[in-house]
Amino acid sequence: MTDAQSNQLDMLLVLQDFYTANQITIDTIPVLALNFPKVTASISAINSNVAGQSANIKGVAQNKTNLRANLNQLTLNNLTIARAWAIADNNAVLAEEFRVSESGLEKVKDDTIASYCTHRYDLVNANLAAMADYGLTPVLMTTWQDAISDYEAAVSTPREAINVRSTHTDNLKTIFDETLKLLKENIDPVMLIFKTSVPKLYQEYTKARIVIDRKGPGGGGTDKPTYAKLSGQITDVTTLTPIFEVAVTLTPADPETAPVVKLTDMEGKYFFDNIPPGNFSLLAEKVGYASVSNSGTLEAGQSAVYDFQMMPS
Repeated sequence: MTDAQSNQLDMLLVLQDFYTANQITIDTIPVLALNFPKVTASISAINSNVAGQSANIKGVAQNKTNLRANLNQLTLNNLTIARAWAIADNNAVLAEEFRVSESGLEKVKDDTIASYCTHRYDLVNANLAAMADYGLTPVLMTTWQDAISDYEAAVSTPREAINVRSTHTDNLKTIFDETLKLLKENIDPVMLIFKTSVPKLYQEYTKARIVIDRKGPGGGGTDKPTYAKLSGQITDVTTLTPIFEVAVTLTPADPETAPVVKLTDMEGKYFFDNIPPGNFSLLAEKVGYASVSNSGTLEAGQSAVYDFQMMPS
């Protein structure tokens, strides 16, 4: 799971707690009673895929490595004996086929070593009776064959494990995309019903919807950050399209810090950096729309996301 997805999951968990605490009121709106439980279902699906995504493939790869080492050793031992027989039998062709070294075996690629060994196994097996005096027995041949088969079965296992993990990664992206779309299209607009009827509930909802970057700036450096960042997107509540050139005013609680105004870009996005930690308020205004406000608290190093939806006036 990426850092951004982890931050979004934090938001979904807070939102789930908010719904649990206010379910009686929220469920008076049938659409919300239908869609809020989908958030909980998404959280369960996210956790399930995170578990699958986190599956450790190191053990799978190590098993393959061990099987390859065992196959190399058996092949080296058996072919060394077989070559001694071929040389004594004046069979130059088979002596060359059975020529092998430890370094030479290690250079054979993983996806061809099974074929390499099988070819020479067949040549040895065809002359096994003649090699009886050299100590090559059916039991040793069976052990060699099993080693070839075991390794052949393990060749694709690490790749399969990676593919499974990749599938979980793709599933996570889909779940997050669909859940955020559910919030923006089916829950955020309907929650506006409570803005005037139960303003405290609506305010708690907007705070629950904030995505906070727990990692913060600096990429894990040792310097402690002293400022916060704030960004978001503003869309039309009826069309869900981005709104261009909305004036977003950020006012820190500190009276000595002047308000800062930013305009949204073509994608309806705004961004503030170097925000002093502490309480703040936001006000979004544009001609033709009812203004929207919000407030919150930021800690040093946090990067919060505040999205707004504006109602045409």
